[in-house]
Amino acid sequence: MFGGGPNTIKEQQVAFQALKKASGNTFTAKSMPLNYAATFTIMVGGGVLILSNLYSVANGKNKIVLGD
Repeated sequence: MFGGGPNTIKEQQVAFQALKKASGNTFTAKSMPLNYAATFTIMVGGGVLILSNLYSVANGKNKIVLGD
């Protein structure tokens, strides 16, 4: 269960071919785990920024004071 990824070259090739078939090309298959990590990071970071800004707006912080 927690053994990790494929250990032999043949298993790695089979796994890569499956990713390649699913994604449609070699470049996407090679970078797919990175794409998942980047997407997750962007979504979580964006969510934190949105919540932070909503909190600031709700509490009246960071107001721009215009001249009288």
